Amino acid sequence: MENDGKRPCSYPYLSPELVQEILSYLPAKSLMRFKSVCRSWRSIILDPPFARSHNRRGSSPRFLISSIFRFPGSDIDFFNVNLEDQRISVDHTFHGHQQRGIICSNQVNGLVCFYYSDDHPSYLHNIATRETVQLPAPSKGEDYRHSFHLGFDPVTKLYKLVKINCLLEYQHYSINCEILTLGDGSPWRTIDSPPWKLLLSRCECYNGVLCWDEDPEDSRIVGFDLSNERFFDFPKPTQRYKDSRLLYFGPGLSMSTRDVEECPDDKYKISKCSIISYHHHHGYNNGRGGDGVNNYLAAEVPTELKLEFPVTWFTKVKCIIGILPDGKVLMHGIEKYYCHPERVLFVYNPTHGTTETLSMDPSLVSSSSKLDAFYFKENILPLRCLIPS
Repeated sequence: MENDGKRPCSYPYLSPELVQEILSYLPAKSLMRFKSVCRSWRSIILDPPFARSHNRRGSSPRFLISSIFRFPGSDIDFFNVNLEDQRISVDHTFHGHQQRGIICSNQVNGLVCFYYSDDHPSYLHNIATRETVQLPAPSKGEDYRHSFHLGFDPVTKLYKLVKINCLLEYQHYSINCEILTLGDGSPWRTIDSPPWKLLLSRCECYNGVLCWDEDPEDSRIVGFDLSNERFFDFPKPTQRYKDSRLLYFGPGLSMSTRDVEECPDDKYKISKCSIISYHHHHGYNNGRGGDGVNNYLAAEVPTELKLEFPVTWFTKVKCIIGILPDGKVLMHGIEKYYCHPERVLFVYNPTHGTTETLSMDPSLVSSSSKLDAFYFKENILPLRCLIPS
């Protein structure tokens, strides 16, 4: 055979251990592409021990914004936020049913639950890998409205999904609750319901506790301990607010508040906002037979960031989304130009009292009015480890 002048192609031998070590440093997006390189690489990337090792190695947290609820015919969008150049762009989309409204649950370790407002099915979705699996069907409850709440128990290292079924009919209120432990093969189980009203609002999962701020006028926050699977409550700060919202954004749990005052000339509104941070209080007795809740979130407030700034009637602050790592506050608002509202995100600097508007992706402008934002570290654990096929 004649030599065509080309050098023969040869590859150095890399041991499986070395390949695995190299792959463990790559981001999730690259790993998802490299699954198709060869069978051995795919086997390594989809191996649960490798995924756990990759997760422990960690990476810089990603900052995403998502729509919480979309009407029939719409999708759930995830938007990547680049704080350096202050731009927002579409990361990926979960396509819902054309005839049914879809809801996105709270985010836990890069996982979310998608469910429909009327009935099953529901789905578990990994934001980093974009893998989606259908969840086992819970018991039927056609007469109930329902909501799903995802949690992670740091004691057992297990994910749990809580479903709350709520019946409101002729001024009659009743709820029942179910729980599904992901990864152990067990079915949905019925658990004791709380003695307090628990509607269908969103929750936050912090240190093994699901937390609901049901009513701004109420004096309590409802918690659910994922280890002993029991509800409890803990008090809010003594001051009442017209509008409050729990946030788990960054290092810990906090509660944002908002009061709006009309000025006499009706040209300005003063939005008085604050961020109240919660901290640990170990050994708290929740009054239920002496059972302690180690991850109780005390109502004492060691830090409170008060935000008081004038906002013209052209701009309305809808809610505080969260605190950024540099101490700035991300807010969601609406600007009106010639009576045409436009949805905006802006960053408030409490030190200088200034705001910066983030550049908007056109699809975010037309997105749902309910937005959520979160930091998360990429989690490449295959969902088949949690939901066997």
